[in-house]
Amino acid sequence: MQALLGPLLAQLSPADAARLTGNTFFPSLIAEPFHHGLVLVLSFSIVASVVAALASAMRGGHYVHKEKESVSLQEASQA
Repeated sequence: MQALLGPLLAQLSPADAARLTGNTFFPSLIAEPFHHGLVLVLSFSIVASVVAALASAMRGGHYVHKEKESVSLQEASQA
């Protein structure tokens, strides 16, 4: 923080400069927005997962394609 603030620290009182460069100011500054962002992202992921599960359930059972009957080599040589 001291490198980022540079000359601005000289203009502040020693108590304010110590508070800005301490270990608690910046984490407490970003904690609430970070928490809010996590809540939004995780809520969206839950909703998207539920929508995907519902779409998958509405799709129906597992579909198996019918295979074409293959002609064996022996039958082909007789024809």
